[in-house]
Amino acid sequence: MFLSDPNGYVYSTKWPDPEVNPVWTSDSVSCQSTSDVIAIELGDHNESISYNINTHNLPPTVRGLTLVMCKLNSYMMGQQGMNIGGISALANYILVDYKDRQVGLKRK
Repeated sequence: MFLSDPNGYVYSTKWPDPEVNPVWTSDSVSCQSTSDVIAIELGDHNESISYNINTHNLPPTVRGLTLVMCKLNSYMMGQQGMNIGGISALANYILVDYKDRQVGLKRK
């Protein structure tokens, strides 16, 4: 996952299990990366879903980074927030409604 956090809520804190920032962060500002287990909770006023991103039990070829967090992450194209990415599909079914601009998650 990657995060653009201009207010410093997340990226400015020291995280455990630090990793070298990927090459693609060279166009971003003030980044740090971690392979620590990340707990995610997404929701609205009706309900929420929570899950963990943990690559420690995956095959060695795909084990590693769980979060790349920056003050300004260039991949977010000027938007603040987090891209939960395809890694979230390991724990959830994801339904994207492009017409109504909605995303639905259901635990696997």
